[in-house]
Amino acid sequence: MVLNCLPGIDRHKLRDTLLRLGFDAANLASGHHSGEAYAWLLSYLEWTTDAVRALRGLVSSEDINRLVLTRRYELLLTGSFAGSDQRIAAFKEAQSAVEACIRKWGNGEEVFVVVDTNVYLHHRDPVEQLDFAALVARDGAPVHVLVPMMVVDELDNQKNRGKSDPQRRARDTLKTLERVCGNSTGPGPLQRQAPLMDDVGWLRGAVTIEIVPDPPAHHRLPIEDDEIVARTSALQPLAGRPITVINWDRGMTIRARNAGLSVVQIPDQLQQQPPSSGNRAARGV
Repeated sequence: MVLNCLPGIDRHKLRDTLLRLGFDAANLASGHHSGEAYAWLLSYLEWTTDAVRALRGLVSSEDINRLVLTRRYELLLTGSFAGSDQRIAAFKEAQSAVEACIRKWGNGEEVFVVVDTNVYLHHRDPVEQLDFAALVARDGAPVHVLVPMMVVDELDNQKNRGKSDPQRRARDTLKTLERVCGNSTGPGPLQRQAPLMDDVGWLRGAVTIEIVPDPPAHHRLPIEDDEIVARTSALQPLAGRPITVINWDRGMTIRARNAGLSVVQIPDQLQQQPPSSGNRAARGV
């Protein structure tokens, strides 16, 4: 389970909040079997109010509805007390997911990036040869690439549209993701650390890559650029560091900066085949 975090939140506070609310729900469920039904219902409503208030500044309304204000909640208001075990399980799953992100992404020196689909399709170098060090980490720090599902789906939509370079690149990128990430979403090794042969003598850091699924019941935004920026903004608090959006579209750059994200806009001369003007479909996405 991946939550839609609000920008700027603290991931440890989110984890602790989910842990507390899940613990309170478990205590509430145990009291249901020994106490008066009406008193238990009042306690449940108090827990619901507390949970909504605590989560409102941390996650999206979609997550609050999925975790707290469910159909089961409506049934409780009409007198059915079933379903508290599902709330306990949902909060435990959400807390475990946040804990997994903290453990997996840690507080290391990796530079986190999200690469726009057009870069995968039109950059002169394939993703396994992209010089991330020159773009975002000239000090040789390792780079971790996050791939939102929106990007994967756009690549999927492109791969069978013909035999031109963007379609071939879409197929090759998907094969790379499958090879590196294996049967999971990753992370997996994309590039090894290597020296950069120039007068400076700094290192290219190792590059890893990971596919990030959409949250359960997630409703995507109608404009693809908006969706990629929104998912990146939601992932940034879980990463515990800034995430840089790599692209060469002016519209994506503006959207990402307005969302408070770092941006690297690739020079046009690095394009293998410049996308035509217009919407993403017209540009090969």
